[in-house]
Amino acid sequence: FVLGMDSHPLFIRHWGKGVSFHDVYGILLNYLHGLGTREVALEGGAAHYTDVATIYMPERIALYPDRGPNFLLYKVMVTHKFAQLKLGTYRLDLKKAGALEKALKERYGQTVSPNIPSDLSRFLHLFPDPKLAADIFVFADTARIEKWMEDKYPGLYRELRKLTQQLGVIREKSRVLPPRSQVMETLLYWWLTDTPISPGDASMMKVAEKMRDSLLSLARKERSVEDVAETAASLYSFMEELSGPYQA
Repeated sequence: FVLGMDSHPLFIRHWGKGVSFHDVYGILLNYLHGLGTREVALEGGAAHYTDVATIYMPERIALYPDRGPNFLLYKVMVTHKFAQLKLGTYRLDLKKAGALEKALKERYGQTVSPNIPSDLSRFLHLFPDPKLAADIFVFADTARIEKWMEDKYPGLYRELRKLTQQLGVIREKSRVLPPRSQVMETLLYWWLTDTPISPGDASMMKVAEKMRDSLLSLARKERSVEDVAETAASLYSFMEELSGPYQA
């Protein structure tokens, strides 16, 4: 520990920069209970995600020099995952999505394994590039989640918008990317900073503007996860106008 102090896991967990999940665990757990659930556990992990039974949080957040914004980001993360569970992000029911599955099969002709465990996984594998489909779906679902946060917790949402603008500023500037990746990067930057989109050439601009308008339409009122899937399918179709592979 002494020889490798600043790189030792215990040092990073307890005394590193920013805010440690270990130090704020009790506050966040009480906050999660206050949101309306005691059935979901809260644990530290390598990334921010949920397996439905547990919400996993990064062991430390040090994106900001001050403690307050880092803790607030933890709070937003808990709220976001709680909202996904409450609003059924992982309970997509393709039977409720009308003819979406049939239309995607006819459009892309993808063979989907019968062993895929959920409708959400099945939906993503109906596209030629499931990774692109997943990133688009998560983006669209984020638009829905943040609309829910704006309606239910306007104070927290206002703080979230301040955070995202700061995150947009410190976000690493992208290197030269393939067209589809550049459009996604441009949309992410727009969503974070609320600044005009400018992805590059005219073809990318056209696609980015259509995707932006669809995301804004999705975020205008309360939507179901099936609505998110419909929007994601539409957004994916816009990407077909661009050539080349997608780099996540």
